[in-house]
Amino acid sequence: MDDGQSGEFTSVQGFATNSLLKTAAITSGIIKGREYRLRYRVKNAIGWSGYSAETIILAASVPDNQERPEFVSFDNTADTMVLQLYRSTDNGGAPITEYELEVDEGDDFNSAFH
Repeated sequence: MDDGQSGEFTSVQGFATNSLLKTAAITSGIIKGREYRLRYRVKNAIGWSGYSAETIILAASVPDNQERPEFVSFDNTADTMVLQLYRSTDNGGAPITEYELEVDEGDDFNSAFH
């Protein structure tokens, strides 16, 4: 794995072990928002294989919830409601590309959102 800045690769699972590891968890040193390059190789009785093609993984998670929207105004003549929407305070390490706003049918407390 590299350092997330296209630096040199360092070993996540060392050469000295005879492991049949199928998954690995890196639990320290990861910086949110960086793209890490990873590759691997395997060993059998004959020796080590070449390295796999590199893959890039973005260290990101689901963004935080935003504050709830606030009512600003309503124009009865144009049937237009203005709301104040707020950006997420933490994007999870990746740019936010989309927002979704749902409104209920407004007829009772059991109405559906769409």
